Amino acid sequence: MAIFHMRQRNINSGKGQSSRARCLYVLRRGEFAERQDLLTWGTAALPAWADADPVVFFGMADQCEARGQVAKSVDFALPSELSPVEREELVRDFVATSLVDTAGNPFPAVWAIHHSPDNPHFHLVYSRRANDGLQRPSPEIYFRRANKKNPEKGGAAKDKTTATRQWLRGFRKAWQDAANRHLADAGLDVSIDCRTLKAQGIDRKPRQKSYDEIRIEKLCKELEEDRAELDALLAAFAEAEEEAKKEDDVARPPQDDAANLLHALEEEAQRRLEEFYEEDEGYTVFEFRHNDQETVRPGY
Repeated sequence: MAIFHMRQRNINSGKGQSSRARCLYVLRRGEFAERQDLLTWGTAALPAWADADPVVFFGMADQCEARGQVAKSVDFALPSELSPVEREELVRDFVATSLVDTAGNPFPAVWAIHHSPDNPHFHLVYSRRANDGLQRPSPEIYFRRANKKNPEKGGAAKDKTTATRQWLRGFRKAWQDAANRHLADAGLDVSIDCRTLKAQGIDRKPRQKSYDEIRIEKLCKELEEDRAELDALLAAFAEAEEEAKKEDDVARPPQDDAANLLHALEEEAQRRLEEFYEEDEGYTVFEFRHNDQETVRPGY
């Protein structure tokens, strides 16, 4: 079913955090290249000097803004009822129409949709320095302190409203409206609601489901598939043994191979669980209660 989920994190260079590292994670590059779940990605309003590469842009943002908040990272749940093509259209529409400052200038950003059958979602990383269209030929100029009297002499201004709860509420509402519009266009009689359960008049506590739980559920599903493979292997061994007996041959008991495979599966399960509980990348989580999750764990 379609659910509302949005989680925003601040990326602060003063705390040792990196917008470039987050960008690499989102785009599955560098150390994350082995994760084969990237479906599609795109950018918005990158300045010319970035050469259409978000890694270049956010890498320079880390260098030029050595202290304070460099960027924001947001994760969204995508409606499972929509097709992959429809989800991409939704993301492109939302980024183009909603990721703008109060003057309508777009924020430089990168987004990516990751494949997850049980949890369709996309990631967004954006800079608060909106691209106002003025030519700033280098990152040193772009990230320079803004000049209100002569904007062309200063850097791109950092939009302060994005640090407020009012902005976050508006951003959540924008995502709700965009998703519901695309759901309706697809002829689906479902919708999402960004309000709290209390505001919706629903008398129950918010469902608390951490990303660790989601990952463990996925692991269990994978292990069930592995168990089915093991059962098939045991059946094949048993059949081979019966055939060997008919030919008065000495068959090797299937239990040895089955035990070895089971041991390997158990080790793989333990390895995956340890990966799930490795330390997070260290991003600051902006907690905001909503109708589906009251608390959110970082690191997804």
